[in-house]
Formats: sequence, structure tokens, C-alpha cells
Amino acid sequence: MTINDIIITPIYFLLFLALAYMIRSRITQKHLISYFIPALTLKFFGAIFIGLVYQFYYSGGDTYHYFYHSGVIREAFLDDIFKGVSLVLRTEDAPSISYEYYHKLFWYNDLGSYLVGVIAGIIDLLTIHTYSSTALFFAAFSFYGSWRLLVVLDKMFPNNRRRLATILLFFPSLFIWGSGLLKDSLTLGGTFLLVATLLEIKRTSRLTVNNLLLVSVLILLVYTIKVYIIIILVPAALLFFSLTFLERTKNQVIKFAILPLIVAGLGFGAINASTSLLNSTEKYKMDELAERITITAYDIRYHSGKGAGSGYTLGELDGTFNSIIKLAPSSIIVSLFRPFIWEVNSPLMLFAALESLAMLLITFYSMKVGLIWKNLKNPFLLSSLIFAICFALSVGFTFNFGTLMRYRIPLIAFYLLPLLIIPNNAIRTSRDINKIEVGR
Repeated sequence: MTINDIIITPIYFLLFLALAYMIRSRITQKHLISYFIPALTLKFFGAIFIGLVYQFYYSGGDTYHYFYHSGVIREAFLDDIFKGVSLVLRTEDAPSISYEYYHKLFWYNDLGSYLVGVIAGIIDLLTIHTYSSTALFFAAFSFYGSWRLLVVLDKMFPNNRRRLATILLFFPSLFIWGSGLLKDSLTLGGTFLLVATLLEIKRTSRLTVNNLLLVSVLILLVYTIKVYIIIILVPAALLFFSLTFLERTKNQVIKFAILPLIVAGLGFGAINASTSLLNSTEKYKMDELAERITITAYDIRYHSGKGAGSGYTLGELDGTFNSIIKLAPSSIIVSLFRPFIWEVNSPLMLFAALESLAMLLITFYSMKVGLIWKNLKNPFLLSSLIFAICFALSVGFTFNFGTLMRYRIPLIAFYLLPLLIIPNNAIRTSRDINKIEVGR
């Protein structure tokens, strides 16, 4: 951060807030409008806070590299617009016609990381390469995805607005780690917006050209940056639409006749889709996946993520699926409920431990009152829980709490929703019981 952050960032901060005041009544319902400005402001502070953490606590990190790449992209555009476009589109002649910039881009062949730098570089043209100002744009996109999901879920689960807002807008990790100049802001906002769009399509039973285009762009964005999110989301989405179809079928005979076919088709389709997505990438090919997970886990634990926070281990990974399956329960537990309080050895770990403790207590509460078991009957809430558990399994093998804090943010919301949301039928049943008791 430089003097530009002190001068330019407040201007963009105020511009964003002014725009938010003007458009908030157009993009939300009246009963949600009170959350809009506070949640957006919290996102902005989260984006700035992350920058300070990486500068003064970590003294470096991924956000530095994205900002460095954005500066190179910006310089190329200012020098010659064709050079900038060639780098953005990664054309075949980009290395030759833009060599003075190309050779500085060490993430050029890492498409996911490079895309974040490219997006930041385009924004930098507006912010004069000011870190905090560029981070505000990332936070705004992440907020929009969260807000759209809140609006859609509020229609599905009315009378839950406080719980929904707390989960999607005010849960600490989501407005801190999901707001900065990082991959996580784009993937969190993109995933939430994608789910919101799919739910809206299902609710209205209308597939417009705009919705189809938006879904395609969001899938491409999230898939390019973090392919495993889409790989886990595809089976969860298939399960949701299948269960919704069954729920609408009134004839019980037809339900039981179709159910085995749907389960078999869903399983085959999910495996086939996930395998195809994995094989479409160089990094996560199916026959090399177990070995890749092992290499990544130990690389983050002992090399690239060494300074991001305290490391941990679940046991020995030997590059086979057998070792991954054996450690799967531990991977899920560490993603959801660790670090434990007694594992804390730094301020950021304390923050993570308190958040994990809250999730553990919420889990016990939901099990005690039976809410989680009731919610398993709801197609969306069941699909959310399955997505969260599968996600927890995948990111638990990072072997580093500092990295895990960022990686796990998409699962937090989808894990808490089935634990805290009270479906409409449960609300009506509770009211009917109270009326009966009063009558007696």
C-alpha cells in the first residue's frame, strides 16, 4: 500500500456507497434493505483489512503477486492497447509482440491465477494501480453474489431473514477472506451468484437468454480459477433438481418406481461429469488426482504456504486414493471444526479457532433441537449440506490452517444453512402447536 491508497481509495469508497444508496431499492425488497449498506461497508473494510494483514503480518503473499501482475497488465495497456489485449486474451503472438511485459508475468501459464491478475489489471486502469481501490471492486463483486443469494433464499425461506443475513453477509470469514484482492473473492461471489441464478430459474421455471449467458460466464469464471468448486457443485446441483422433481410428483407409486432410476442416473451422471471436468484440466487429471493432492498438501505444508499460518497433518498421504479415503473423516473435521482453541499459536489462528468453535456449537445445537434432521427433507438444504461436506473433504488436505481459512469459505454458508434455517412448514407447525396450547 502507498500514498495512493490514502488519497484515491476514500474517493472510490464514497462513490461505491453513493451508488449503493441509489440502487439498493431497485435490487432488493424493503424488508432486506436495512442490511444492504452495513453489509457492503463491512465487505469494504474486510478488503482493506486483508491488505493490511498481508502487508504487516505476512509481509507478502498471493495478493501481492496478483497486484504485481495487474500492474504489468496496466502498463501494457498504457503503452499500446494491442499489447494489453494480446496479454489479456493470451494470443499466440503475445510472447513476441508484448515481450517486455510477457517475460514479467510469471503466472502467465497458470490460467487461474493469471485471470485474477488480468481482472485486477483492467480495474487498475480506473484506480491508477491503487491496491485498496482495486480490492474494493473485488469486494463489491463478492458482495453482489452474496446479496443475490440472500434475496433468492429469502423468497424460499421467509421469516428467516436475520439468520440468512447473518450467514451470508455477517459471518466473519465471508466478509474478511472473501473480500480482498484474491481468488477467493471472485470464486465466492461467482459461486453464490451462480447458485442464486439457478435457484431463480427453478423458482420461475423460465430460462432466459440473459440467465443462460450469466450461468455460462459464472461457470467459466469459477471453473477457470478453482475447478474443484464446479466439480463439487455439479453433483449437488443434479441432486437438487432431481429431488425437486420427485417432490413435485404426487403419486407415491411413481415416486418409488422412479427413485432407483434417478439415484442410479444421478450417480452415473455426477461421476461422469466430475471425471470429464477433471480430465479437461492439466492439473487435476483423474489418474493423477491422488498424487496431485499429496503433492499440493505437502507443498503448502512445508513450502509455498509455510508463512501463511501454522501447519497441521491428518496422517500420511502416499499418493494413492486409499490413503485419501482413510483420512477423509479427518479432512472433513479439520475443515469444519479446527483449529481447536488449544492449537492456537497466533492472533489469526485465534480468530479461526473461535469461528470453528462457533460452527461446532451450532452443529450441536442443530442436532439437539432436531432442525438438521428435519431439513434433510428439503431438496436445497440437503444438497447444500452434501456440497459442504464434499467441499470440506477436498480442502482439508491443505495441511495449513492459514491457507485453510481462505479455502473453506464457500463451504461455511452452505454448511450453516441446513443447520439454522427453519423451513416454512416447520414455522407453521410451531405456530399451530402454540395455538393449540393456548386454547387448552
